[in-house]
Amino acid sequence: MTTTPLRLSTAISPVRHHQALLDGSVTIPGVELRPVTPGPDYADRFKKMCRELAFDICELSVMSYFTAREYALPISAIPVVPIHLFHHGDFLKNVHAGIQSPLDLAGKRVGTRTYTVTPGVLDRGILSHEFGVDLDAVTWVLAEEEHVAQVQDHYPPNVVPGKNENLFPRLASGDLDAGIAGSNLRRQQSPDVVPLFPNAEDLDRAQYERTGIVPAFTVITVKAALLDEHPWLAEALYGAFTAARANGIDPDPGVAKIVDGDPVPIGLSANRASFEELLALGREQKILTKPLPVDDLFPALG
Repeated sequence: MTTTPLRLSTAISPVRHHQALLDGSVTIPGVELRPVTPGPDYADRFKKMCRELAFDICELSVMSYFTAREYALPISAIPVVPIHLFHHGDFLKNVHAGIQSPLDLAGKRVGTRTYTVTPGVLDRGILSHEFGVDLDAVTWVLAEEEHVAQVQDHYPPNVVPGKNENLFPRLASGDLDAGIAGSNLRRQQSPDVVPLFPNAEDLDRAQYERTGIVPAFTVITVKAALLDEHPWLAEALYGAFTAARANGIDPDPGVAKIVDGDPVPIGLSANRASFEELLALGREQKILTKPLPVDDLFPALG
């Protein structure tokens, strides 16, 4: 008797450690992955997953996943982290804004992609924990709507909602004093916009040596109903993503230069400290209010 396989739409980055899943050379008994070509912008698939449950399996911003769970969206995850990034290079400033150090950001207007985007949460954590910046004294100007729409009804008072715009012209003109966490900011150039941290790589390395954390950026999420209906599926997917790594990994170049171990750590144990840090920052930054233990956010494996 032939059992019809689960046919699962799958939106994941075409990094080397996913290729064997995307081309079918690693298979999963009882599962047929149907890759969906992701758009050039991560945020497109992130928003579609959180707002529409558009995919069965989707790579999602870690903070977006935690926020989805805050609002009881029917999304679960397995502890596979495709992308890790360091973040001191995220910070830009307008040269006329009078910003000599991070403490000068108090009273300034700082652009960021969304309030809950993973790099933005980590960047604000860097400002607060490493440099003592009072985050409540900064006005955070958003470029876009949140991946999880419900967040937008619960912004802190110093957050200006996004209008789906590119903030770089406003940073270059001086309407914004600084910007964080957005490749859409870094892709452009202006003589009036420079890095806040010219020594960003040194700061990244010092952070890693101090904490041992390789910061997680994305995680593999799955429709919760699928894992509820097929209890074997989480283990099968985790095994497949692990097997796909046999063909090699494709780390972020900045991470590869700094990390002396695995630059793309996989599994709950290897990423627990990063998850815990994000959860703590989410609470500090008034994004998360519910108790979300890490072990409740990922199914038990093995």
